[in-house]
Amino acid sequence: MEISGDLGDHRMNSSPTPSRELVYVVDDDAGVRDSLSRLLRSVGMDVAVYGSVADFAHARRPDVCSCLLMDVRLLGASGLDLQDQLNRDGVPLPVVFMTGFADIPMTVRAMKGGAVDFLAKPFREQDLLDAVHQALARDRERRARWKRRRSPTWCGWPRPSISRNAKMPLIPRYDAVPIGRDGMLHGMEILLPAPHVALVDDDPDVGTSLRGLLRACGYRVSLFGGARQLLTHGLDGIDCIDGIVSDVQMPGIDGLTLLERVRAIASAPPVIRMTAFADDHVRMRALRGGAACFLAKPVDAEQLAECVRLACAGPG
Repeated sequence: MEISGDLGDHRMNSSPTPSRELVYVVDDDAGVRDSLSRLLRSVGMDVAVYGSVADFAHARRPDVCSCLLMDVRLLGASGLDLQDQLNRDGVPLPVVFMTGFADIPMTVRAMKGGAVDFLAKPFREQDLLDAVHQALARDRERRARWKRRRSPTWCGWPRPSISRNAKMPLIPRYDAVPIGRDGMLHGMEILLPAPHVALVDDDPDVGTSLRGLLRACGYRVSLFGGARQLLTHGLDGIDCIDGIVSDVQMPGIDGLTLLERVRAIASAPPVIRMTAFADDHVRMRALRGGAACFLAKPVDAEQLAECVRLACAGPG
């Protein structure tokens, strides 16, 4: 279902700018909205509540660390419809789903779309708080990575060249500040380094093919023949990586173990999992472990490119 409204619009509405992290709650039950609002505010979070997807889509939202907590079944467009629309619009807002009518296809669709967690009602308050904290942590990490990318010496690299008309696919551009005593340029745009993707696959043919695909999309790619090779290379430089694309079944250290080790790092980049032996158990373990996306081999080129684009997105 297509949802009207500009989901990428972050201009403020009439409410004051939140001073803390913000949780958007979308549920068509007023009692649930009130209960969740009280619970989240009791642990120091700011909360904005909406009774429908349409209300949320037309609201103007501040550009602060935030996440979306919503029911799956709503009047009008569903929570899954909203998740799909956010992904299409490139809005990297972490989502936690709630539902009293869960089934496996619904859960898999939500998690495949990038949901942080999927809670079956009734749930424990602590389980919900843990899921929301995980979602906020994901958004906090993404914003921290994006801030580092905008620094003049991100990962020790010199400031990139300046251009008015250069066309570089999928590379974010930002207006430079006006020239002043600090020597900053005026009236031009700074091209940031292309997003850097670490590609991990023990099949050299697959690795070479996917590296060519991602480079054609404008990414810089470092290819590793396995998880052990990436770990041996060292995770100290993980801040220089915007995303990891990794196979699941690999000799030695498998992709799920690699995911756990990467996610243990405070500034961990998003991880996209691929496998030719997908089942619901492996998929759910990967997604609940923090994987940004889960793809079945043979990987669809457009789907992979879209997953990497969303994973490497800056503040939406």
